[in-house]
Amino acid sequence: MSNQKISVRLNEFEAAEFLGISVSWLRQSRTKNPKWAGPVFIKRDGWRIEYRRRDLVAFHDKRTRSTCVIDPAKRLAEVS
Repeated sequence: MSNQKISVRLNEFEAAEFLGISVSWLRQSRTKNPKWAGPVFIKRDGWRIEYRRRDLVAFHDKRTRSTCVIDPAKRLAEVS
């Protein structure tokens, strides 16, 4: 991302760049389908979509994983 100053509220293009995802994905994430659960957004004036930077950071942190591997013992306990 460039070093330009980013406002506290970002439009969908700025938010997509900030998160490193497509604008299309962000748009789909605003549907009611839980498969596409995206970051919290603000709808202003009935049509303008904005994202708070702190909500984007929280969304990113929630989706950050240290590994994709599930501990086999933990998985076994869940199944039992």
